[in-house]
Amino acid sequence: MQFEIRYIFKLGKSKKSIFKINEETKEKEVDFLELLSVLWSSRRTIIIYVFAFAILGLIHSFTSPYEYETRVTLMPESQQSFDAGALGGIAGIAGIDLNALDGGGGFNPDLFPNVLSSASFLDSLAKRSFFFRGPNVEVTLYEYFTSYSKSSPLSYILKIKKIPSVLAKWIAGDKPSVNTLKDNRTWYAFSEEEVEILKNLEERISVDINSRSGLIQISIKMQDPFVCAQVADYAVNYLTEYVINYHVGKELKNYRFIKERFQEARFNFEIAQRKLATYRDKNQRIATSVNRSEEERLESEFDVAFDLYKTLAQQQEKAKLKVQEETPVLHVLDPIQVPYKKSEPRRLLILILSSFIGGMFGIIVLFVKEFSFAQVA
Repeated sequence: MQFEIRYIFKLGKSKKSIFKINEETKEKEVDFLELLSVLWSSRRTIIIYVFAFAILGLIHSFTSPYEYETRVTLMPESQQSFDAGALGGIAGIAGIDLNALDGGGGFNPDLFPNVLSSASFLDSLAKRSFFFRGPNVEVTLYEYFTSYSKSSPLSYILKIKKIPSVLAKWIAGDKPSVNTLKDNRTWYAFSEEEVEILKNLEERISVDINSRSGLIQISIKMQDPFVCAQVADYAVNYLTEYVINYHVGKELKNYRFIKERFQEARFNFEIAQRKLATYRDKNQRIATSVNRSEEERLESEFDVAFDLYKTLAQQQEKAKLKVQEETPVLHVLDPIQVPYKKSEPRRLLILILSSFIGGMFGIIVLFVKEFSFAQVA
């Protein structure tokens, strides 16, 4: 006797299977009409699950804190020394990037998301103080997300899974690690709580790059609209400074070195000039060979100091112009605006998704229940 697992559903007083045997292939196939009939007969159970999950979704949407989002659009300065024109379009079709072949050595905009998600940026942002209107305090983001930030009930439920690890640490007597090396410029040591805060910040900052137009859009999401705008402004300034340091770091270092040598040369020149003038004033009526020899020596020191001073002054101006010429510019196309409309929670979307999940969950529960009944039968 051929064994067949049958999904049995109560349809009135009869029991039918949702599978049928194909006479040609002798294989099992799903009887969709029978499946629809089963779902229709159990529609009340499915509707109950839909309503239950919809209510849970509404509770979540009305208890979640408001989130505000602001966007700023940047246009990096082109570093190309020529206009590819139609050739650039043909090269793009062939998969060749002429920008990469250009020797400008500019900062690749595709790395902007990595800059704004780096530990150095997130840590410097978290240590800045902002004024929050809700709790009416001025604190750092580290302090805000630790003591003042609002959370939805779902986030508290998700934290339940951390209770065993917290209890294990408490029983073992482990003390939470403290970040004592925040100001180290080469590496960082964060506590577990700080890592969670930095992850939260990273999720609130997004960078979208348009590969065709080259425009960069930075999006910031915070619970305070004014802090949201301030964080966006800090991100733009940090990104601009980072690109400038990357692109003109060598020229800027050279300019600072020449500037220091110029200050020393000017100081030595002023000393030599003062010595020569003082000597001439004291020996105006004395005409001896020793006096003339000493005066010539002082004049020689003065000439050398003046030539070095003049040369370094010219080099300093050239280095300054070089830095100014090589400094890239990020133009702000869409300025930062304080958002006045909340971006989250999206209650309609939450209601639709929760209702859909409730319907699918009800169908799964129905099938599992009837499948278990079929195996027992």
